[in-house]
Amino acid sequence: MSVLTTTTPITRFDYRLRVAASLLRAAPRTEHLLVGGTALASAAAAWPFAGALYPAVAIPALLAMAALIRHLLDGLGARREALTAAGAEPADALVIQVAGPVGATWAGAVVGFAAGVALGRPSAHALVPIAVGLVAALLVRRAWIGAPALGAGFVAAFATAAVVRVSAAADAPLAEPRSRGAVAPHLPQHAASVWSGAWPTALAAVLTVAAAQVVIARRREIRGLARALTSAAARRLIARSSA
Repeated sequence: MSVLTTTTPITRFDYRLRVAASLLRAAPRTEHLLVGGTALASAAAAWPFAGALYPAVAIPALLAMAALIRHLLDGLGARREALTAAGAEPADALVIQVAGPVGATWAGAVVGFAAGVALGRPSAHALVPIAVGLVAALLVRRAWIGAPALGAGFVAAFATAAVVRVSAAADAPLAEPRSRGAVAPHLPQHAASVWSGAWPTALAAVLTVAAAQVVIARRREIRGLARALTSAAARRLIARSSA
């Protein structure tokens, strides 16, 4: 790592990426699966789905991507200590650690962008997984929002999106006769209908992530309270049976 102290910024960055690539190649299969899952989730979030299907897929995919990134980075404590022991500066260690998951988000976003261009659909939302990936890798900390809470949010968002899609599909035959006389859909109403179906998914995800993080952060207090309530209920049952 002493080479990094005498080189230009571009050379330093290239050296960091080379070290990150070497560590990723030598990493266990679990880390490879996490990086691959991050790329797939990023591609799903960047894919140019039409209409209300986009938020139904993008919201759970972004939560899954963030959960995979945090799970991967939170498990690199030993690598972080090894880099520090080898003389790496904090900035060098940070770049080496986040290069894998951030590169996976960029790869998935490029796939989604290319699909949008090929299908003739807007591709600007391909930037969303890149932004979310950078936030998850560089700004989010385990004490604030951990991978388990993000995973719970993914499950809630996925289930809510599925319910919303099933409900919309059930209501579609009822709304079809009303729209036969229309020549073209009104764009503001169309956009409103798209995001009106997205807000339940987003709300369920936010509430679940917040609740799960509170439970994880206060799990000792919750266990103590549960034990106290159990003991009190047992004492009350014993008192009633002996009376």
